[in-house]
Amino acid sequence: MRKLNQDGMAHLLELLIAVLVVVVVGFAFSRIIHDKNNGSSVNTAELSSAHNEFGIETLKSLASDKGYKQNVVISPTSLSVALSMLYEGANSETKAALGKMLAYQNMSDDEINKQNQALIKQLKSAKDVQLNIADALWLVNGFEPNQDFADNLSNYYDAKVENGTVKKINDWVSDKTKGKITEIINQISGDDRMILTNAMYFNGIWKNAFDSSSTYEQNFTDSAGNSAPKQLMHIHLKNAQYYEDNNIKALRLPYGKDDQYEMVIVLPDNIKQFTNGLDANSYKTMFDKFKEREGDLALPKFKESIGFDSELKDTFTKLGAGIIFSPSADFTKIGSNLSVSQVAHKVYIDVNEKGTEAAAATAVTVGITSAVSDNDSFNMVVDHPFFFSINKTSTNEPLFMGIINSPVTE
Repeated sequence: MRKLNQDGMAHLLELLIAVLVVVVVGFAFSRIIHDKNNGSSVNTAELSSAHNEFGIETLKSLASDKGYKQNVVISPTSLSVALSMLYEGANSETKAALGKMLAYQNMSDDEINKQNQALIKQLKSAKDVQLNIADALWLVNGFEPNQDFADNLSNYYDAKVENGTVKKINDWVSDKTKGKITEIINQISGDDRMILTNAMYFNGIWKNAFDSSSTYEQNFTDSAGNSAPKQLMHIHLKNAQYYEDNNIKALRLPYGKDDQYEMVIVLPDNIKQFTNGLDANSYKTMFDKFKEREGDLALPKFKESIGFDSELKDTFTKLGAGIIFSPSADFTKIGSNLSVSQVAHKVYIDVNEKGTEAAAATAVTVGITSAVSDNDSFNMVVDHPFFFSINKTSTNEPLFMGIINSPVTE
């Protein structure tokens, strides 16, 4: 097999993603989406832009808290949909703070609901990949939410409303994620009032085939300067969408035959500097700079299980939404005396020659208040920390987003 000097190679990747977002309550760049069910067209550009902004700011905060020395992976779409359902029940300062964190300041409640509804329908109708998203509202401890709140979740988020138990909720989670996430909660306390769940599942294969025999070993250097041998997967691409400047190399890898979904890999010279300077506008602008090029890619295999619990409470507080955790939280559109007590998020991802398998789970517990020539071929060797996202190609809706500081394969 051909090895390149610190170069190319990447892999075949069958992508299998299960995302679960759970909101326990005591509790993406899109253009025009055509709803084939009723013939109407809904512009979801603002919603997907908001999902990217919220996802990037959340990722930046988590990476900074970990000193840019650990891998961080989240699902902006899944988190945003779950928190949008919580937002539906918020009032006054609580609504304003949560809306600002979600980048909803310039959107009306009706626009938020209808664009989420259109996005969910679009994801469920995806072709050439397996993709599904599901929502549910589980009532516990005899709680009955305000009927308008429950009706809106059912109408706009297609959320079923049922009484819940730990087993019933976890079984639902396992079913919707095809067994990739088998447990999202391990108890229901006496103060909990409802559990809002969002689950997402994705399975896609690369548009171009990758040969596992091209995998080779090469050192990968993390942000602390530590080098260790990693398995890099190689591919030569003839018509790749590629961008390069003095600070980054970036590549778009499509899934399936019709390019509806893709992985975007960004290899910066310095992951900390890149992350600090990243925002929704610069991320969006980058997509206008990709051009067709021929070249080689080398991408490491990696397998990670990452969990966040208290970190997300700290992160959301830093992003200005700390009030949702406080006794002064106002969720009176759901019921009285409610606030968020905990936010937990778990992510699993496995990237190898066969594909990418990933799962994410989020639990939000709410209870009673207490410059290169375009003609040159490229050579992109991902041998140091990198950023990646998995998006809907035409809309840049961010299903997954992460920073890999050091790939782990076991």
